Amino acid sequence: MASIDVLESFEATHPDIRLLRPEDEGWATRRETRGRAGQELKPLGTSSSVDFTVRSGGNDFYGRYVVDDGLIIDVRELNNVAISDDRQTASIGGGVTARSLASQLEDDGYICPVGNTGEIGYVGWATLGGYGPLTNKLGMGYEGIVGAEVVNARGEIVQAGEEMLEGIRGMGGNLGVITKLIIRIYPKFQLLSGMVMFEANPENVHAIVEAEAELEVPKEATMHYFIIDAGGRSVAMSFTWASDNHEKGKEFLDRLLTRLPPPKMNMVASKSLVGYFDSVRPPCLPWGCQRSIYVKELSTGLINILMDSLKVIPPQVNIAWSMTIQAQRAQSPPNCFGAATHMLLSFSDMTSSEDALAAARSWNDELYTKLRGSGDEALLDGSYPPLTRPADRTAEQLFGNKWPRARELKETFDPENVYKWAVPRFAA
Repeated sequence: MASIDVLESFEATHPDIRLLRPEDEGWATRRETRGRAGQELKPLGTSSSVDFTVRSGGNDFYGRYVVDDGLIIDVRELNNVAISDDRQTASIGGGVTARSLASQLEDDGYICPVGNTGEIGYVGWATLGGYGPLTNKLGMGYEGIVGAEVVNARGEIVQAGEEMLEGIRGMGGNLGVITKLIIRIYPKFQLLSGMVMFEANPENVHAIVEAEAELEVPKEATMHYFIIDAGGRSVAMSFTWASDNHEKGKEFLDRLLTRLPPPKMNMVASKSLVGYFDSVRPPCLPWGCQRSIYVKELSTGLINILMDSLKVIPPQVNIAWSMTIQAQRAQSPPNCFGAATHMLLSFSDMTSSEDALAAARSWNDELYTKLRGSGDEALLDGSYPPLTRPADRTAEQLFGNKWPRARELKETFDPENVYKWAVPRFAA
């Protein structure tokens, strides 16, 4: 039976679930609201030729939640948040965004780890790793997952057991449609957060890397760094102090800044987590993507390659790196996240116009080739799946030493690869 015939037959027998085609009114904004949609739609993927994907907040720069001639299960209106009676965890819908979650928790006096962008879907962010402004204090997103409701490969709604949870922490949607997560929450605190801007030159980048290495960074402090186009190239340090003790945070920031050249601008201030999202809204650059490489450190060799690339960097594109992340800590739950101690290095080819895309992509390709081809000992084999061009890395490379376990869990819970379009993608 042709795909369109299968869909029309399904629509006729399930009148309560609306299917939209590209030509239908409301195509661009329609969102599936019923949690059982994944269960009802799942047979389309197992018993027919219809490919399907699951779309929530778009935590993938390469748009892999869209498949040509396929069906998109849009779960963005599964956005409920319910705090447990013991006030230790929250149950969140599979389509809730980071901003919505932060806002609802904040109203009740709580906070949780989130990413750097409020519009990103929380489930995709957390289940593929989860970096953000509270990482050093509260851990990565996957570390806070303690439960899940999933539509499994047989179309059943199940509560994830410990083995499935181990896979969910790092494998994204490879084991099923995640309709609900249970995550740890914490009493709310105000952030001391903002950008500190420096001139973008080799000396300043070396100074930043050396200062962080020399100082004992308190767990309350998380830093991310960006080389951005802001009326001229600048190095922006995104600083966040995750504690109500802002005097201590200011003291640490002052110690850090005394080791650095004078900043062009210091915008660090007290704010809520929702206020943080308001202060870091990225520009809308619809053309291009972000690419990544894991590294042990920013070595002199890698810094030199990055600085050389600045000499010919096109407008709008950026370079970014995280502080050192301890991703596999003693208190980390069993997981399939493919990196241990590392830094996330990324670089974009995103632009505001299609005309500028070719030059930006050429620059990005050259930088990636030089970094991967340098043989620098600081390079790691993996990269962050949502920021990985499909041809750059295999699933084995992305999962690293967790690959054998990830493959075993995939075989256990989805042996027929029903969720074949999930990221990272397992070979058929």
